[in-house]
Amino acid sequence: MNKIAFITGATSGIGEGCARRFARGGYNLILTGRNTGKLEILKKELEAEGVEVLALAFDVRNREAAKKAVDYIPEEWRNVDVLINNAGLARGLEPEYEGDFEDWDQMIDTN
Repeated sequence: MNKIAFITGATSGIGEGCARRFARGGYNLILTGRNTGKLEILKKELEAEGVEVLALAFDVRNREAAKKAVDYIPEEWRNVDVLINNAGLARGLEPEYEGDFEDWDQMIDTN
């Protein structure tokens, strides 16, 4: 089996860019993201390039969902060579004194 890269937050931005780059390098990919539709589109595009992709849709803030997803990974995919902890977001970009605690909590939990 090819080397394996595990990338969180793979449905856009840096995570998607990393997935595309590692696919060009011949890596099989474990990709995660919250948006199932985007994840499936990316999976199909990258598999067309000749690599295998395991797509796992879950929110990294949900510890139980993350554990369940990782437990689902088949044995032949568990020897991960590269781990890219990319999932993240930015919320509440107004000045701190106008900030919303819910935005801050969501951002801290995700990042």
